[in-house]
Amino acid sequence: FRQINKQLPRMMSLELQMVSPTLLASRNLELAIPGLYRPGHPVVSIQSVEETLQVLSSKQRPRKCGMFGSDGKRYNFLLKGHEDLRQDERVMQLFGLVNALLQNDAECSKRDLQIVRYNVIPLSPNSGLIEWVPDTDTLHALVRDYRESRKILL
Repeated sequence: FRQINKQLPRMMSLELQMVSPTLLASRNLELAIPGLYRPGHPVVSIQSVEETLQVLSSKQRPRKCGMFGSDGKRYNFLLKGHEDLRQDERVMQLFGLVNALLQNDAECSKRDLQIVRYNVIPLSPNSGLIEWVPDTDTLHALVRDYRESRKILL
């Protein structure tokens, strides 16, 4: 761990074999893809985990992790450490309530107003998974691009 921790600031990917060979070797788990379990519906279980984790270049260096489901699809997640995701999970639950209220309002329902939600799965008080949302940018990237386009210095 210490060896990997020293190299991490320069690393752009991690081989799962080096971090968790047991997880890499795991196949056909009797465990649902995180966030997909719905009572009364077929369970999409984890068939395997991708061999390489992409390390993102933000402050906390989260990892993009891919899982392959029993339905043949690939599911991507952001694996975050050093962060409590329980509050994020509660915000997503609040957004679900807001969506229900919007759906019950005739004008809002006509306009199909809703907040797009994604799955947040706390694994412990300081780590968790966030469903990967394709084609999105971080707030940091948006502000940076805006400042660069207008030549606004820090």
